[in-house]
Amino acid sequence: MDLYDVMRTTSAVREFTGDPLPDDVLHTILDNARFAPSGGNRQGARIIVVRDQATRRALADLTVPGARRYTAQRAAGEGPWNAAAPTRLSDDEIAATEVPDFWTKPVLDAAVVLVVCVDLAVAEEPRVRELFGVPDDYAVACVLPLGKPVRQLTRLTRASVEDLTRLESWDGGPLR
Repeated sequence: MDLYDVMRTTSAVREFTGDPLPDDVLHTILDNARFAPSGGNRQGARIIVVRDQATRRALADLTVPGARRYTAQRAAGEGPWNAAAPTRLSDDEIAATEVPDFWTKPVLDAAVVLVVCVDLAVAEEPRVRELFGVPDDYAVACVLPLGKPVRQLTRLTRASVEDLTRLESWDGGPLR
């Protein structure tokens, strides 16, 4: 399968089997993912690997208020979280909205949950945001030039999976 076919047929998965995801398989996935480009080769991503069910339940619970609002706005024919057209729904209408299980089940049922953290400290970020009129509720995560490379690099230097992962919390040890 060619790369574009993969890009066009890969969907967001929200239903998972009960099969475990062994550390060696996860390590292989992250070992390949770490080669994605990063501005200035900063490699600013850090990943918290979460398997603990209580932590996952707490994370799922944190998604409920946003899911409730999203669900209520969709049902009312609105574009959720649209700053240009604020919701016409009252707080009571939003609070009365049932949250479908599909919002929380993936966090609870997946073999593992990855919390991806990114260092967003882009050089001169406030001035870049000002230049382009970027709203306050957005951050500049990267500036990405595209074009045909003069030469193809064949040897890339990247932080190890152990350096970019933490188990269960920011202070947890690395995935080995």
